[in-house]
Amino acid sequence: MREKILIAENDTASLHKLSNILEQNNFRVITASRREEMLAQIHQEPPELMLLDYSLPRIGDAQFLQNLHQTYEDIFIIFITNKENEPAIREIIVNNRADDYLVEPFDECTFLTTIDNALKFRHIKIRNKMICQELIDANQKLSMKSRQFQDLVKFNESLLDNINVGIFTVDSQFNITSWNRQIQKLIGTLEKEAVGQNIFSLIPILREDNLYRRICLVVQQGKTTELGHIYNFTPSGESICCNYKISPIRKDEQILGAVFLVDDITQKLNLQKELTKTQRYLSSLIENSTDAIISFDLEGNIVTWNQGAQVIFGFSHQEAVGKKWDILIPSSFHDQVSHLFEWVKECGSVKNLELSMLNSQGKEVPVTLSLSLIKDSHDSVSGLSCIARDLSEQRDLHNQIIYTQKMASLGKMAAGMAHDINNPLSSILAYAEILVNKTEKIGYGEFTEHLYKVEEDVDRIANLVKKMLWYSRPITQVSPTNINETVEKALEFSHFQTPLNNIKVVKELDPGLPHVSVKSRELVQALVNLITNGIKAMGTDGTLTLTTSLQKDLDGQENIIITVSDTGVGIPEAHMDKIFDYSFTTKNNGKGEGLGLYVVKAIIEDTGGSIKVQSKVNEGTSFAIHLPLKHEGKPNPFLK
Repeated sequence: MREKILIAENDTASLHKLSNILEQNNFRVITASRREEMLAQIHQEPPELMLLDYSLPRIGDAQFLQNLHQTYEDIFIIFITNKENEPAIREIIVNNRADDYLVEPFDECTFLTTIDNALKFRHIKIRNKMICQELIDANQKLSMKSRQFQDLVKFNESLLDNINVGIFTVDSQFNITSWNRQIQKLIGTLEKEAVGQNIFSLIPILREDNLYRRICLVVQQGKTTELGHIYNFTPSGESICCNYKISPIRKDEQILGAVFLVDDITQKLNLQKELTKTQRYLSSLIENSTDAIISFDLEGNIVTWNQGAQVIFGFSHQEAVGKKWDILIPSSFHDQVSHLFEWVKECGSVKNLELSMLNSQGKEVPVTLSLSLIKDSHDSVSGLSCIARDLSEQRDLHNQIIYTQKMASLGKMAAGMAHDINNPLSSILAYAEILVNKTEKIGYGEFTEHLYKVEEDVDRIANLVKKMLWYSRPITQVSPTNINETVEKALEFSHFQTPLNNIKVVKELDPGLPHVSVKSRELVQALVNLITNGIKAMGTDGTLTLTTSLQKDLDGQENIIITVSDTGVGIPEAHMDKIFDYSFTTKNNGKGEGLGLYVVKAIIEDTGGSIKVQSKVNEGTSFAIHLPLKHEGKPNPFLK
């Protein structure tokens, strides 16, 4: 690597000469003719060595040199001077404000030798500095290791004494050699009283023939054994159950004694009893749930069938258990459900999937379905669990909610349009007055012009009323729809409800989108809600972005994607799982307006699509609507 050398010299000829010598010897040269220029060069690209002309103004200032040397301690400084300045230079060298000097005139050999020695000395100096730092670091690490070792020793000393398991050791004669604090609590004997005593005298229950023989086998033959559950009493008279595990203590091949681990499992046994009670309660809860709770084995056969499933689907327990899942699914959708089962086996679960299932009379029942894996104690999949909730009543309520909230939204929009309607009416009145005045004073010259203005405002009123009526028409059937035109209509309606203020609207609409079969008016209503929500989230400033595109999903299904994005306050993470719930709102009572997100989701899913949301607090929110391109209004059992 080429070393960088800075030359600060006000003599152009000398500067050129020294630069040539250094460049010919493979050095990188930086030059300066003034002190300010030199400082700027050093700050921009610090060199390894500086050649400073002592005659430069203020270059020999002691404080300046000291600050320079301290700030750039790894830069070697050499002064170039004449004999008259030599005493001053020596003083600078002695006071460690510079590293070396050259006295003019000097030959090329002397110059290069001085440069070479300076760089070597600099390298040695930096290396020694690194070595010193490494020694300091090594010493600190050694001190740290020493402290860690001391802490480890203290930890090990206190571990046996504070562990929540009773531990004691005996020698080959069954005399106690150590006794920790936990065993002291269980037995009620202090360590100083226990050490040296025979274990069978201190804990009489271990004298029983069966226990005594098994303990002797540990010390005599080196076998590890468990004595099982042994009931005893604490010093306070409380009944406890302990599990004793015994292991031999060896040195080389000799058995020196045994270590006893005594675990108080009283609480564990009580918890097992509570668990058994809870399991019985859960079994009763599942059996009596109003939801259908069904389990399948890996081949898709029904294993369990609760009363809720019997009520919803009409099959008795005897009629359902052992049958294949396909008795519950319309035959035209067997392939899709089969793929769904395989997907759950691979991915783990699916939640709140809406589909139609069959009851015992062959009629379709709308349900919301959740599937998840059933795993055994070894984490191996043993089957699938299914929870199905009947949506029949909810569907009726759902349609009523859509209609009611649609009317509320229409009322809000009509109130917003009242201002726009009043302005043209006022204008008509004003121009009528002008027309009267003109005709009286100057004749009929401008009569036609005012009539055109009257017609323009009348047309505007008519268009506003027409759009309001289009928005409020009853639910329509699906029909081929231009999505970009739908987005434009929704944006226009949104302006009637909420002023844009300083909000910038960005439209990135794909002009090549094909038509898709949807309920266009309901889709407009959903988009109006998303747009107005975004405008309100931004207040008086921000960017509203509307995009449309055509994409393929992992299954190759083409979807038209509509995104509504804002740069507003965002949605807190705690609310993300709730925003589409029917009862969820962040507005105060009486301040809700327009369609709720619950109804928006219902509209999108009813038209054959889905909606997703991404949001970050204080960064904005983006809603993405996915509309399957091939959807033609036929009922889909997963979205019915």
